[in-house]
Amino acid sequence: MVRAIAAMAVGWALVGSAVASEPVHPLARPGVEGRLRKAAALVHKGDYTGADALLRSVMPTAEDRERVALDALRTAVDTLDAGDLDAARHALMDVVQQYPDTQASQYAQSVLAEQAVVGQPAPPLTVDHWIQGEASWPWPGATLLVFFEVWCPHCQREVPALQRYADAFVLDGLQVVGITRMSRGVTEADVIGFAGASGVGFALGYDADGDLSEAYGVQGIPSAAIVRDGVVVWRGHPQLLDADRLQRVLAAPRTPSADALP
Repeated sequence: MVRAIAAMAVGWALVGSAVASEPVHPLARPGVEGRLRKAAALVHKGDYTGADALLRSVMPTAEDRERVALDALRTAVDTLDAGDLDAARHALMDVVQQYPDTQASQYAQSVLAEQAVVGQPAPPLTVDHWIQGEASWPWPGATLLVFFEVWCPHCQREVPALQRYADAFVLDGLQVVGITRMSRGVTEADVIGFAGASGVGFALGYDADGDLSEAYGVQGIPSAAIVRDGVVVWRGHPQLLDADRLQRVLAAPRTPSADALP
């Protein structure tokens, strides 16, 4: 009896808006209102077993929750990509709080962790040593950091693609820097070999203990960050970068604190 009544309460909560002639909750399934009314009648008659069976047929499944959470996540990520950071953070928090048992919620948490550094002072570009070239810090223009590992298939595709930005915007003040922990037994020779074979000419640094990765909120690889005037102005997957975004960052007015930079 308790289980049936509890289930009914949840069911009515899901479709209460439908009963009031308002938009149906995204987890409400087709035909749910009629079956809930039948279940209510069964409860009134004392047929709790029958009511329980009806309610179970309309309650959202794990697949339903995952689908709705994924739709909400897509909206949040689109908002983030549009540049509305505050609205995106609220939308991501809604995914985490409303659908905590979904994979979408886990991804939303990782994105929130990444975005937490945006607008904050940039952690110093400190590496154990440079594997290829050497980056300058502080830098008077913008620095595009990419965190990667040579064994990562997505990194093998995305990191070389950033070379075109290093070439196209060098006169506009962009420096691109790769950061690797050389995990899974990777050696410097492996990194240098990867860079040579894929045409990567920008500086590559060794972050042995992952301190720099942690400071930038890296949750997975590849991952990128843009620093301008000592502040992290963007975080995300390098695949989301494009020439327009970089041009806007480079063309933005410098902050007063940037006057102290060389």
